[in-house]
Amino acid sequence: MVNHKEILRLKSLGLTHREIVDAAGCGRNTVTRTLARAREQKLDWQQTQSMSQQEVSQRLFPTEQKDPVYKMPDYEWVHREMQKNGVTLSLLWVEYCEQCHQNGELPYGRIVNLASMNSFVAGPKMAAYVASKGGVSQVTKAFANEWGSRGIRVNAIAPGYIETDQTRPLMDDEKRYKEILDRIAVGRWGQPEDLVGPVLMLCSEAGSYCNSLVMPIDGGYLAR
Repeated sequence: MVNHKEILRLKSLGLTHREIVDAAGCGRNTVTRTLARAREQKLDWQQTQSMSQQEVSQRLFPTEQKDPVYKMPDYEWVHREMQKNGVTLSLLWVEYCEQCHQNGELPYGRIVNLASMNSFVAGPKMAAYVASKGGVSQVTKAFANEWGSRGIRVNAIAPGYIETDQTRPLMDDEKRYKEILDRIAVGRWGQPEDLVGPVLMLCSEAGSYCNSLVMPIDGGYLAR
């Protein structure tokens, strides 16, 4: 989603065309078109400063605004507020949603829960763990249904066997370690960093159409 208001703000700061492209994270043609349209409309940052992002976009391109505009959180402000006593993420989330509602914008939310392979299969002597991870899978789907229309995507990752301190006893058991390894299609146990890419995808616009997904990250363990 193009933030036309941000392009006008960056232009008012005296940034070059290339700097605006880099800072706004959009294409060169988009910046050129936005600034040209703003000149035609005699619209500058001073006039748009008090307008919402959606209002600016509708003013510049009234026939093209078919999709809702999502308001990205100010993460620097969130981090500053979290340093204060008594401030919680839940409180900031409510405040953020209220601001979006007042400006006619939709909140931008990405939730990634931590499920497990045991959200799909059950192992012996671990009923409580299996039940809890099955619950994570189902609550992910329930919240995805409830919040999807509000711009909030709820998904989960289901890691396979990852080399951590918690799995060290399994790794030290040569027989069990080999049994597990033989079932992993890629031929190795996972590393913590193997989870980073999928989480980033689900939290970005690249995953904007992913909702209620419980994603196995197991090297193909469940495929065998």
